[in-house]
Amino acid sequence: IRAVLVTGETGVGKDLVATNHHVVEGYEEVTLHQGERSLQAIVVAVNAKRDVALLRVPDLKRPAVRLRPLGSLRVGERVYALGSPHRLEATFSEGIISAVRNEKGDSRSRVDAPFPIQTTAAISPGSSGGGLFDDRGRLVGLTSAFHPKAQNVNWAAPTDWIGELLANGSPPPPMTATPRSADASRLRCSLVSNEVVADFPSGIQVLQRTSAVGDWYFTGVGREIA
Repeated sequence: IRAVLVTGETGVGKDLVATNHHVVEGYEEVTLHQGERSLQAIVVAVNAKRDVALLRVPDLKRPAVRLRPLGSLRVGERVYALGSPHRLEATFSEGIISAVRNEKGDSRSRVDAPFPIQTTAAISPGSSGGGLFDDRGRLVGLTSAFHPKAQNVNWAAPTDWIGELLANGSPPPPMTATPRSADASRLRCSLVSNEVVADFPSGIQVLQRTSAVGDWYFTGVGREIA
């Protein structure tokens, strides 16, 4: 799959790469290819709404990229996309930042853009999860989507979203409530957690994926829980 190494031994966490959530959706383990090497990766944190994911690759020994925040980007500056469109590995394309949008759903936005970064750098099916870089090699975002009915209207997820995953891990999954008995006022709520985050002196780390199920019982509830 396409992914970008975002941390190293001296950074936050270790051996973590970032990609789009839709690239690894439904999988707990995936295979990454580095030249002739095949490396096993574990999905350790995801944000499905923002379409970003973090994977741990224990055997990946490469320098990490520097992350450039969304607020520092300027419309018109040159950027470069690196990915595997239509399985054409290591494809390099050039473009500019054509707009910086507010996040989808933001009341300040007049455009319902899927991602904040709009670029003319070529993005095609298969480009997802690749890197969008500035002229100093810093990661600007993850190449994520393109407009199928327009030309040179492409989108990237900003590095800020990667940083939030690095710091906080996955957002908690929604709680589901189901009746425990015929008494609708007594409900059992189940919460499944798949990631563990630890705060070490060297920084916050997302640990290896684990599974834990907890059940809570509520009484006196006389209405449906969304």
